[in-house]
Amino acid sequence: MGPTDTCFEDGTFTLLMEFSDQYLLKPPNVPFTCKMLHPNVYADGSICLDILQRNWSPTYDVTSILISIRSLLNDPNPNSPANKEAAKLFLENKRLYETKVKKLIERQKMNDQTLLDDEDEEKVEKKQPSPSAIEIDSKYLYM
Repeated sequence: MGPTDTCFEDGTFTLLMEFSDQYLLKPPNVPFTCKMLHPNVYADGSICLDILQRNWSPTYDVTSILISIRSLLNDPNPNSPANKEAAKLFLENKRLYETKVKKLIERQKMNDQTLLDDEDEEKVEKKQPSPSAIEIDSKYLYM
């Protein structure tokens, strides 16, 4: 969930946490799996965050990683951008940056709702056989 009182507040953001055999000695790979507009998030979802790179410590657990990522959402480091366009927008026109983030969140919500609606329709379609299936079944029953 996005941090309260930020442009990310109403968003739900998904991540993939991949732990290698060398976990604890090396950080997990933690990319976003949803579309993001953020100075420190690459187009492929990879996150530019010091604790996931050069400042990794085995003392970081999943909770501390998620807290750091959540904190990064509202407190980006535009001086070390992964997304130069987002960093420039954040520095030069923060209001427009926030508006674009909110629009992205709204689009994702609409897509999520559309996916849910499609899943509901598929369930209804599966529960109600087509007329031809009913005819075949009834012929079979009366043969």
